[in-house]
Amino acid sequence: MIEFWVDNAQMVEMLTPEMQAQYQRSVTPDGFRAMLANVWKLTPEGESLDGAVAA
Repeated sequence: MIEFWVDNAQMVEMLTPEMQAQYQRSVTPDGFRAMLANVWKLTPEGESLDGAVAA
């Protein structure tokens, strides 16, 4: 992937066709929920999955 900034205000990413296909398969509502649960330990409503209090 190549990322670059245009006028220091907008990021542009360039992907190979294979990378784009993988990205499109993963960016779904279910994929977003999984990312919240696995990475951020949150529910879609922002509740902590481990009982911690958000700052």
